[in-house]
Amino acid sequence: MKFKNINIKKYLLFPASWKLISLSISLGILMFFASQLLLGLISLITNLAFNQQFSFHHGNFGDPQRLIIIFMPIIGALILGLMAKYIDQGIRGHGIPEVIERIEYHESHIPFRILWLRPIACAISIGTGGPYGAEGPVIGMGGALGSFIARTFSLTNREKKVLLAAGAAAGISAVFGVPVGAIFLVSELFTRDQRIDNLFPIALCSLSAFLTRVLIIGDAPLFHLADLSFHYGQNATLAFVIMAIVTGITAALTIHAVELTECIYDKLPLHWMWWPVIGVIPVSLLGFLFPSILGASYELLQSLFNLKSNNYFLVELAVIKGGVWAFAVSSRTTSGTLAPLLIFGAGIAAFTFMQLTIPLSISPTLIGLASLVGAGSYFGAISGAPVSSALIVLEMTGKLEYLPLCFGITMIATLVTKSLVNKSIMHTHYS
Repeated sequence: MKFKNINIKKYLLFPASWKLISLSISLGILMFFASQLLLGLISLITNLAFNQQFSFHHGNFGDPQRLIIIFMPIIGALILGLMAKYIDQGIRGHGIPEVIERIEYHESHIPFRILWLRPIACAISIGTGGPYGAEGPVIGMGGALGSFIARTFSLTNREKKVLLAAGAAAGISAVFGVPVGAIFLVSELFTRDQRIDNLFPIALCSLSAFLTRVLIIGDAPLFHLADLSFHYGQNATLAFVIMAIVTGITAALTIHAVELTECIYDKLPLHWMWWPVIGVIPVSLLGFLFPSILGASYELLQSLFNLKSNNYFLVELAVIKGGVWAFAVSSRTTSGTLAPLLIFGAGIAAFTFMQLTIPLSISPTLIGLASLVGAGSYFGAISGAPVSSALIVLEMTGKLEYLPLCFGITMIATLVTKSLVNKSIMHTHYS
């Protein structure tokens, strides 16, 4: 018998090498601890800057209407500008476009120094009141760690790309507890290759980060949505479809607004080091009046998910948050996109749904669900990742029973956005 020409690889149990499988699982575990270190560092800087306390516990921005709220975001932005100019420009940007660029144009290579520089810059950015989320920097950190491990163990170019994407997925999974959504997000944005030998290591990495989170923190979802009775009635479905169209149009307008603002920054007669300072001036002024918009504002997002009546104040805060984020993020400072965009999308959806409750005879108790679905549809439309966006918001709340509704509305919003603009927030002028 002749065995010479038999391809042994196709008879292996797993669609990836054992080396890549082992590294993926290890990377996922490491990313959980790295993400917790980042969140602790953000809390530490928040407590030091606003409360003069040395504590790693969840920090707040102290009593409202204090002068420190005006000056601290500006000080943080100045530090970030100096770091970018004199240490490494790699800390600039909101994380995801930079990882995409490294995959597509730099053979999946992210310098090792970004692994520790970006988390420090992120902690300063958010800890001093910047209206960003930690997910962009943690994606960059996960990509940098995956890239470093891939080089250390001499992986192939394809395996480097997969491990970089796996690290990014593990970061999202570790912070938000969304293992499946994280897998699909990096597949939609980074790899764009749905072969099982690519998805398998990414899935293992994301799941190992999530399981580590469950063992240490617990399995409670990051956000909570009250139990309610929802039926696909004619009026309720029509309201959600109208909401999808509005969020899709808003997403297209946001993409244009960010790109236009980026172009305006380019034309300023100032070195780009000063752009982050200009970008946070609205944050400082409005944060003095509305401290809820400072930082990641996860409490604001939770309040929007709990809405059961026409609370326009929360909607106004969400819109303000989205506006100051768009102006600040256009300065190319270290930032994150997911949390601010979810908040803005939830606010737009809640406002739209509020206007429809009386004309369509819909119970106001559905406004919280509309906020949740709107958050997913807006992020899916603006990022060009509708499948993962629907999964992420539902995993974050543990409400997977609304997957058909959320997925359908997100697809409608994405189609509306794509009919108006041929790019996403991940591919604007700068990125």
